Amino acid sequence: MSLKLTAKELTDSLPAFALLANEKVKKNPKLAYNLGKTSKALRVEGEALKAQELDIFKEFGAKEEKNGQFHLDRPAMSEERRAEFDQRMKDLQAIEVEVWGTKLTLAEIEKFEIELSPIQYDLLSWMIADPDEETATPEATAAAGA
Repeated sequence: MSLKLTAKELTDSLPAFALLANEKVKKNPKLAYNLGKTSKALRVEGEALKAQELDIFKEFGAKEEKNGQFHLDRPAMSEERRAEFDQRMKDLQAIEVEVWGTKLTLAEIEKFEIELSPIQYDLLSWMIADPDEETATPEATAAAGA
């Protein structure tokens, strides 16, 4: 059971997922447990991506400031070096990430009264089954019948 998304989707959707993971899942502790496992996997991958991003920043001369943040002086970089940095960051964001979990169906979301905003549906599209393409997995069928 795995979910695939890009590094950019992961970083963009972490706040939306945190809101989802903070919702109480009524009448289905297995779904709540599974969302918790997915949450942990996303945090681990997010931390790994942050470390890779920091390595790229350091490689291109970023300096640590007193507040612990790193600053990259882009104007001081040559145009070629800026383009190289931008490409490395773009490549990092395009990496496909695979985390433990299964897609949620609209039936599960409705049945277990999970409240999502339209922006959460957008940002979490990588983990919500498209209703037009939805095929019932054994897990989804069992969860919807629970």
